[in-house]
Amino acid sequence: MKKGLIIAGTMLCLLFSSVQTSSADTGIGLQFGEPTNVGLSVRLSNLALGVGWSFGGDGFLAIDADQWILKNNLSTNLDWFLGVGIALRLGDPFQLGARVPIGLQWMATKKIEVFGQFAPELQIIDDLKLKFGGAVGVRLIL
Repeated sequence: MKKGLIIAGTMLCLLFSSVQTSSADTGIGLQFGEPTNVGLSVRLSNLALGVGWSFGGDGFLAIDADQWILKNNLSTNLDWFLGVGIALRLGDPFQLGARVPIGLQWMATKKIEVFGQFAPELQIIDDLKLKFGGAVGVRLIL
C-alpha cells in the first residue's frame, strides 16, 4: 500500500502542477454517482477533483483527479470534455486506476455549472480490471 500511495501522490502532484487558474475558472459543489453516492466536486480550470465516501461493502474513501485534455463547445453554454486522470480508493484493499472521463458541462448561469460524466477506468493496483464510473453534479463558480 505504501508504494501505491507514493505513486498516487506523485501522479496527483503532476496533475496539480499543470493547473493555472483564475477565480472565474474555479468551482466547488456536489456530485452524485458511482463509486460514491454523494461527494465533493472541485474544478480548477481544466482539473476536476471528486472526493467522497463509499458506504458499500467495507467502505472506502474515493478520490478522482482528472485533467481535461479536450473541451469543445456544442452550443451556447454547453461544452463536452474528454480527460485523463487517476482513481484512488483508500480502504482495504487500496486501489489505484487510470480514468478517461467523457462528459458534458452546462453553464446554467455565470455562477452555476451543471455537469455529467461517464468514466471508464482501468484498475491497476490491487487487481487488473476494467471498471465504469460516472457522476452528475453542480458547482458554484467562485
